[in-house]
Amino acid sequence: MSVYLLNKICYLVQHDVELRERLRSDPAAALSGWALSPEERRDLVEGDVAALYRRGVHPVLLVRLQVHGIAGLTEERYSEAIRGCAGDRARTEDTQGLPAPAPEAAGEREARTTNPPGTEWAQ
Repeated sequence: MSVYLLNKICYLVQHDVELRERLRSDPAAALSGWALSPEERRDLVEGDVAALYRRGVHPVLLVRLQVHGIAGLTEERYSEAIRGCAGDRARTEDTQGLPAPAPEAAGEREARTTNPPGTEWAQ
């Protein structure tokens, strides 16, 4: 899996006009020099943003595919795909591949955010 490369390609879509134009005209050829798995390459060529998101592509970078119309992505198609998988990755792992933190126990947040007795703010 090449999450770094997937993120880099999405970043470059915004900043590298030549790559952006090649991805629009012939995405398979534009991606031929990148060390991607066949599945990753297919996801980019087909504009499968849900699959790319689940692979770990950051949503801030992923949206650039839609903004620049890569793989025929429209705002509607992008939004529908992302809404369908929102929270999938967050429930299982964070973006660094580490286990997600356990949900807080009831009242734990309140205990952390309230002032100890005698330290209340003056009214």
